[in-house]
Amino acid sequence: MEKYFIFFNKHAIKIALSIYLFGMAFALMVFLILNIDFGEITFNNDIGSFFDIFIHNLKVQMFIFMGALLFGIPTTILLFINGFAIGMTVAQAIISGNLTKLLLNILPHGIFEIPGFLIISILSYQVLSIFIKGKKLKNLFEFFNKKKCLFLLSFILTFIAAIIEGI
Repeated sequence: MEKYFIFFNKHAIKIALSIYLFGMAFALMVFLILNIDFGEITFNNDIGSFFDIFIHNLKVQMFIFMGALLFGIPTTILLFINGFAIGMTVAQAIISGNLTKLLLNILPHGIFEIPGFLIISILSYQVLSIFIKGKKLKNLFEFFNKKKCLFLLSFILTFIAAIIEGI
């Protein structure tokens, strides 16, 4: 049974990272090639308390995870959109000459938030693989038991990111 989870873990990681990085690369190429300039990048520091940010990100994570119930389509779309948004923002920062400013504003919380979202996406794809294989509900409960540390890690990373972003 453990081999089953390891096998899909490798594939889930590749799938999640590929979709996220494709979204980033696609946005970077489109916005840099077309030289689309939205003007000066501003940073909205009034986005709510860290608790508001955490609850919002937790809702997004739950939506990503529950995407497994809809054949991974919502998970895939959200991974691509998040990657695209980062790529678009980086491209805009490059075009407007604000890359350093962008990195200083996004990296502190992004270091925690992005891995948190990727972990929950990977777990979603792993659950999807259980559904596709037609495994029993017992396997799903075993999966949750074996992966509880990863769920916790994802939530902790999201919490830390929310604290940093809320400052």
